[in-house]
Amino acid sequence: MKKLLSIYLLFFVVVASAQQTEDIYLHRDYSFQYQYQADTTNFFPTSIRPYKRSQFKGNLSTKQEGISSVSEKNTLHFLPILDLVSGYDVSQSNYGGFTGAGADLFYEYNSKLGLNLQYIYLQAQPLSFIDSSFNQFGIIDGFGKAHRNDMGFAAHMATGYLSYSPNKIFNLQAGRGKHFWGDGYRSLLLSDNAMPMPYFRINTEFWRIKYVNLFAKQTDIRDIYQYNKKFTATHYLEWAISKRVSLSLFETVVFLQKDTLLSRGFELAYLNPIIFYRPVEYSIGSADNALMGLNLKVKLGKRTTTYGQFILDEFKLDEIQAQITADTGWWANKYGGQIGIKSYDVFNIKGLYFQAEANGVRPFMYSHGNSLRNLTPINTVQNYGHANQSMAHPLGASFYDYFIMVRYQKNKWVFENKTNLAEFGRDTSALSLGADIYKSYTLRAMEYGNKTLQGRYHRLFQNELRATYLLSEKFNLWGSAGLLYRSLKTDIETHRNVFFNVSLRTSIGNRYYDY
Repeated sequence: MKKLLSIYLLFFVVVASAQQTEDIYLHRDYSFQYQYQADTTNFFPTSIRPYKRSQFKGNLSTKQEGISSVSEKNTLHFLPILDLVSGYDVSQSNYGGFTGAGADLFYEYNSKLGLNLQYIYLQAQPLSFIDSSFNQFGIIDGFGKAHRNDMGFAAHMATGYLSYSPNKIFNLQAGRGKHFWGDGYRSLLLSDNAMPMPYFRINTEFWRIKYVNLFAKQTDIRDIYQYNKKFTATHYLEWAISKRVSLSLFETVVFLQKDTLLSRGFELAYLNPIIFYRPVEYSIGSADNALMGLNLKVKLGKRTTTYGQFILDEFKLDEIQAQITADTGWWANKYGGQIGIKSYDVFNIKGLYFQAEANGVRPFMYSHGNSLRNLTPINTVQNYGHANQSMAHPLGASFYDYFIMVRYQKNKWVFENKTNLAEFGRDTSALSLGADIYKSYTLRAMEYGNKTLQGRYHRLFQNELRATYLLSEKFNLWGSAGLLYRSLKTDIETHRNVFFNVSLRTSIGNRYYDY
């Protein structure tokens, strides 16, 4: 603890805020005010996050955190990071939490060139539902690969980006970080669930359109695959059709660094910035993993929005028709959907927010097969995952997930109740029933008769109540107290947690344990 405090004190150096090239932190407490403005503004591209500060007007566009130094052409900003969570799990009779520290540095020159560097060290003390995640995946959720020590387990996370905006239309960014595409609490397209990944991103924004090209590198950290690398090449187009309706189209392809015995590197054909990837796949004779989807947002009023997503991995029209008429359950009918609603200043009570959402994904979604026959089955890494986690919904596939949040903010106080209910199936043998996206779908147990939730049935209920106070807006520092109740039931056992906790955190990124 003394070592972490010493690190924290060292981070108090001259810093400042940036404008044109600065990304806004993804943490929902910090980004809520930006989300409010985005959702209540006409023609704003709300589904592509992180937002840029230059997208906002008024105080939000010039807001400064940390210790700041601003001149005519230079902006420097340095923010110390604390991540302290401590609590007691009544059901398990043990203490647990997180102890972390780090810093965030941002420098911008002439409102065109920006550089961000961020580092966080995190020490975790075992809580049963966190420890089980570490034992299963070898990571701290969304943070990175962890290692055990005398206090539990620990991990380092280094992120950052170099950002260049030659004009108001284009922004080029290269770095290591997270992305979230969608208007909901979850995303079935791309979320900040997994650990950060290296990427190159091109943002193009004009009229009512925002278009993103994202080229990223993922890693499979399972020992058997010896850190095999793969790439994703992604397009995302958001179009504000009117003041009330926005439509976004999504496509991505996952391809390996090695294909059979050949080291492909990055497939140059996928650098084409404007065409769909399915034709490119066929033109190069590839069996790469391609997904397509859409995001739709409809404003019902000034402060109320409905939204939804649809994601499609693989299908045949005749099999879809057979599914509708006879519920055949063909394994390759792989798709998922989301629907939700959110409303600000509910009942004209300023600061009262409500959100409800439902997600569902069929078995085998996001997975891929093994085309190498008797060779080492490296193609099982060609799923839509990174570092043992899904890049979309944290439950992977074969689930239904429901979410309700009520949030009230008054000045510096925030009171929030968040409820999650999830149902999902899990494999009971070496064969795949479609829930584990890291299993090859060639291991499927059956061709037909596949249903969502098949396998060992799990039911998760989690309710989290917390009161939070903004201790320092300048340093984005929040203190909170909370009560978390969690129940995970299967057909053979039940696990419960009642966790009282307090925290002192710099609101930078989200951590998800509600799955």
